[in-house]
Amino acid sequence: MCLGNWKPSLDNDRKKMGVKLTAIKKHYRLGLVILLFSFSSNLLAASNAPLLIFHGGRGSCKYSSHTEGRSPYGMSLYRSFYALHQKLRRHYGKGEIKYLVGCFGYRSPLNEPSLYFTSEDPKTIQVAQPGELPEIVQELMASNPYRPIYIAGHSYGGWRAMRLAERLGHLYDIRGLYTMDPISPVNCGTFQFLTGYKGCKEAPTDLDRERIKENSQIWVNFYQNRDKGLHSSEIEEATNLHLTYKKDPPSKSGACHPYADEDPRVWKIIHRAVFSTLAR
Repeated sequence: MCLGNWKPSLDNDRKKMGVKLTAIKKHYRLGLVILLFSFSSNLLAASNAPLLIFHGGRGSCKYSSHTEGRSPYGMSLYRSFYALHQKLRRHYGKGEIKYLVGCFGYRSPLNEPSLYFTSEDPKTIQVAQPGELPEIVQELMASNPYRPIYIAGHSYGGWRAMRLAERLGHLYDIRGLYTMDPISPVNCGTFQFLTGYKGCKEAPTDLDRERIKENSQIWVNFYQNRDKGLHSSEIEEATNLHLTYKKDPPSKSGACHPYADEDPRVWKIIHRAVFSTLAR
């Protein structure tokens, strides 16, 4: 009787245990799927973390509280970069976003080095000789060559941004190129500016713009022509946005060209473009 009574009880226990084991297996599998999905999502987020390249124009290296001498920390473009970087940090882990921020002195970038700092060592201001910036970008991309790149530049820095897209676009995913009143140092030096040469009143023509367009998923060119002596122009290969001003903008000089890199309308569009293309 006891054995007889135990047998069905044991069978019931086995059935219950089998149900429990099945449930445990399902929960385990579900947990494993969630874990793998979370892991893959983290990998995807890390691989999708962008490289930001921002470069100011002529005379953009200024004094700031961050450094003893002139540096990119003093330029208005740095403040715009910092705002975008802080927004992006909410979506990525610490150290995943790479960046390079540079500036020019008061001489021509054709023969004067630029100052810059990177995400690898933001406290150290480094010097890049003309033509060295593409190699520095390649070093930043070495750990993950698939991360998207966003390049923004103002004035001579816009020319530098175009040049980087021209030289590196076939190697990397340039998701966005943003030129703010770009001016070519080849066509607009000090003498040309003082003599009213047309090269100081048009977008750079010394670069392969068709190639730049092919290398960049999005190319937005912001330009103004209120400053009669120094302004850019439309670029046929880019999406053009004309910056108009009814009165002098709130820049220190009152000029429109220096204000183009801090115009809130410009950065509103850039922020939207960066976040919309990162979601792809």
